[in-house]
Amino acid sequence: MDEPKKPDIAFTVRGGSRQGVRHVRLNQNNQDALVFQTISVPQFGKTYSIGLVSDGCSGHPGFSHSEVGAHLMSLYAYRRIQELICSRVAIESIPLVLYPSLTEFLLDIMTKVMPSHIVWNYPLKLKDRESWNGQTRFRYDYLSATLLGFVSDGETIVVFSAGDGVILVNDNLTIIDQNDHPDYPSISVNKPISGFSVSVYKTADISRLAIATDGLGELLRNQEFRSELFEFQRGKTLGLQTLLSVTSNKQPELMGDDCTVVALEKA
Repeated sequence: MDEPKKPDIAFTVRGGSRQGVRHVRLNQNNQDALVFQTISVPQFGKTYSIGLVSDGCSGHPGFSHSEVGAHLMSLYAYRRIQELICSRVAIESIPLVLYPSLTEFLLDIMTKVMPSHIVWNYPLKLKDRESWNGQTRFRYDYLSATLLGFVSDGETIVVFSAGDGVILVNDNLTIIDQNDHPDYPSISVNKPISGFSVSVYKTADISRLAIATDGLGELLRNQEFRSELFEFQRGKTLGLQTLLSVTSNKQPELMGDDCTVVALEKA
């Protein structure tokens, strides 16, 4: 007789985002974005946890609107992940399939909004941008953003990243620093070696996990703050949003850049 299948492990997921104090001073928008969701697929008898964070490139403060790309890319990635789940794509394979879908989406936006033959010059000379055409300007100023994410089906968790950011798995902290030249998906369109960096874990080995934009890098080095990510107002969906607001008021010097995080905890 076959052994009964062990029930999948349940997780709670929540997130928050806070505009960096430096961006407030520059009158610059919060250029981060996030999506987190728990969905059930009764036909599969599974519940899926999805988390995504995106960090728009600050670029030139006078012209950068990369929060546009951050929000569009994270929402599109969420849509495609849900479609791939429903199409029975293996959890471990989702990042491999997602990346080219994402770059194709960004290329389509670039082509439709600002085709290369349109003249769209800066109103003043900017160093290293003198030869940019309108499409290049649109790509960098509106679509340049990182993307970090995770997907869990209760048995497996896959974590993926493109560009700078922070990943916390149990108590193991990884700070991804690409020296101010992140591998933005919008810049990697049609590059043959581009793709997500991927790690796969068994849920039985994970008690907590977080993905964050690099603005939280310094705070996440602190053990007390790492614990607060999961313990502060535990059970409240907006608990992380409140934590970021409280921390920004207490320690603004540690939140100069926009700070965004999605946290997953074993229920």
